[in-house]
Amino acid sequence: MNAVQQHAPRITHGPHAGQPRPSSEILLNRLRAAMAAVIVLKRNGHNAIDIDHMNGLTPRIWIENCARCAELADAYTVKWAIDQAGAYQVKEIKLDAVRVCWTVRGH
Repeated sequence: MNAVQQHAPRITHGPHAGQPRPSSEILLNRLRAAMAAVIVLKRNGHNAIDIDHMNGLTPRIWIENCARCAELADAYTVKWAIDQAGAYQVKEIKLDAVRVCWTVRGH
């Protein structure tokens, strides 16, 4: 008897099109990690404004830039750019299983 090989479902739209679709359990784990990080950020006075890259390896949480961001240890610059509003940097830290990012303008 010949076994029919099953192919993993693929993502059909967006920047991850063609990649294998993550299982529901993987997505739930990423959501739990993101939720826990948002709770920690909120307790420390940061305002989360977006979550993306749930199909990537690590969820990314965007926070509003504020004075407290300067106090975040181990932050590093992942992007320098200029747009219509001027020069900006994207800073990032790792918080458990997620990346936390914010934009710093005018530097």
